[in-house]
Amino acid sequence: MHVCRARRGVGVAVEFECGKCGKIVSLKQYELDRFCPNCGTFLRPKRLKIETKNAERRDIRIKIDRAHINVDSLYYEYQNHHPIDVGGGVTFETVDSWISARKQAYMEFRERFLPERLHNLERISKDFQEWLLFRNNLSWTTLHRTGYQALKVPERLVDLLFLLRNDELDIGERVRRGLKGKEKVRGIGQGILTALLHTFYNDRYCVWNSRTRDTLKILRRPPKMYMDIGNSYKEVNRKLHELAEELNSDLTTIDGFMWFISKRVRFI
Repeated sequence: MHVCRARRGVGVAVEFECGKCGKIVSLKQYELDRFCPNCGTFLRPKRLKIETKNAERRDIRIKIDRAHINVDSLYYEYQNHHPIDVGGGVTFETVDSWISARKQAYMEFRERFLPERLHNLERISKDFQEWLLFRNNLSWTTLHRTGYQALKVPERLVDLLFLLRNDELDIGERVRRGLKGKEKVRGIGQGILTALLHTFYNDRYCVWNSRTRDTLKILRRPPKMYMDIGNSYKEVNRKLHELAEELNSDLTTIDGFMWFISKRVRFI
């Protein structure tokens, strides 16, 4: 199948629509049959409406009607939005290069926070302070706002890091104890705690912050919330794993996708 590329600023459609009845079909369906399964009309590419004003700016925003949200097209725009300004004055040429840099940063901090290296409080405090900064983690710009409070009692911070690195313990239990139990540390809420989990095990555990919560609602995939915060996290993690599998992606790329929707999409 041949799909012509549009002019700069407008992405290639990954879904197709019927101009007569409004039926939307996937690229896979379109490759099997280019005519509407409802009324037989020839299908046309479904494109997101891109804001044309200031089209050369890197912070260009996609405009889309909330009633017409579709995950495939949004994900395509995310993957093909380049160069990408990810905040803090940092720009990457492509989304893939950003995700690769993020994963490299995770590897470095995983090494620094290995359980057998958590005995030196001064070094751990320094490493944690560096991890909080966006220029080092390349993922989250606001962790330092509250995270510095954890440095006041480094002994408690180390206990929390030990807990989060213990992958033999149920993840719900770790989240519950880290946010509500004896290992809770002042300044570390669910955003920072789950960002640590993602740094340590980015193939297993997602980031759960206000951006994740709001974006899943926008995508009409709100996770079920429980009285127990550990179970709620497990449900959010399940939802994001499902989304990653659906898009043939991974949790780090999906975390970037959550950011992209919240920062680069304007719903009308």
